[in-house]
Amino acid sequence: PVIGKLARKFGQKDAAGQKNKGVHLKTAPKAQVVAPFEGRVEFSGLFNDDHVVILNVGSGYFIVLTGLGDSFADAGSRVDAGELLGVMPSRSAELFMEMRKDRSSIDPMPWISRALAASRQ
Repeated sequence: PVIGKLARKFGQKDAAGQKNKGVHLKTAPKAQVVAPFEGRVEFSGLFNDDHVVILNVGSGYFIVLTGLGDSFADAGSRVDAGELLGVMPSRSAELFMEMRKDRSSIDPMPWISRALAASRQ
């Protein structure tokens, strides 16, 4: 969804002992955030002072992206894989990506690891 470096893995515990329900990707300022898969935008906008995009990619899969500096996608619209959803803040930041299947968080790495490896080249 963004060119960046894996900062925190799925299931990794934070300082409070809570398991991470997604991955954190360290990005450059103003990095473009794109749809990792085609789907329907279920939500796009501010939530608790954070820009959030939720994609329904079908078959019970949803992708939650948070930490954006601005989001451009409109709720209810269809997006193609690779389509621009927003940009990261003007300061260094981390994009949080949670992948859900039938209401449970799952590790997104099997789906995005090849793209992350390519972004490091």
